[in-house]
Amino acid sequence: MATIDPVDTRELLEAGPRVGLRYLMESDRDAYTKLRCESRSHLEPWEPAPLPGVDPYSITFFDRQLIGVRTMTSEKLAIVRLDDRALVGHMTIGGIIRGAGQMCHLGYWMGEPFKGRGYMTEAIGLTLAHCFVRMGLHRVEANIQPHNKPSIHVVRTCGFRYEGLSKGLVQIRSEWRDHLRYAITADEWNPLASGHR
Repeated sequence: MATIDPVDTRELLEAGPRVGLRYLMESDRDAYTKLRCESRSHLEPWEPAPLPGVDPYSITFFDRQLIGVRTMTSEKLAIVRLDDRALVGHMTIGGIIRGAGQMCHLGYWMGEPFKGRGYMTEAIGLTLAHCFVRMGLHRVEANIQPHNKPSIHVVRTCGFRYEGLSKGLVQIRSEWRDHLRYAITADEWNPLASGHR
C-alpha cells in the first residue's frame, strides 16, 4: 500500500464549533475499539461485510485502519470533540482518484453515545473543506442505504444532491444492498455552510 509523506497526526486538520478532524493515530486504539464495541448494535446494520477472519469490533480491525491512515487512495480521520478531545466517530475518505477525476467517496460512523447531537453534520462539513481545500479534489460522493434516513438528512444538510440508485452496491450482513448516491462538487460547495474557518 503506497503511503504519502507523514504528518503530525496530533494536529487538527479542520475544526468547527464543536468537533474537529485529525488523522487516526496509534494512541486511539483503546478508545476507538471501546467506542465501536459499545456501539455495535447501532453500527452493524450499516457497515460493509468485513474481510474474512477480521472482527470489525476488535483491536485487529483498528490496526488495519491504522495501516491505511494516509495513502494515495484513502485517508482515515478521527472525529474528536473539541472540549475534551474525546474520539466520537470516524471518517474515511476512500476511493481517491486523481488525474482527470479528482474525486473520492466518504464512509463514516458516529459512536452511539454521540448520535443525534449534530456532530456528524459538522464533521462532514469539515471533511468537505479538507477534500476541496487541502486535497484539491473536485467531487465527493456518499452512498447511503435507502432506509438510513438520518444519514440522508446529514448529507442533504451539507449540500449533497441526489444522483440515483446504485443496485446491489455493497454487501452488508450477507446481502447485496442498494444504495442511494449523493454527491457534491467543489463548485457547489458553500464553505460557510460547512463550518469551514
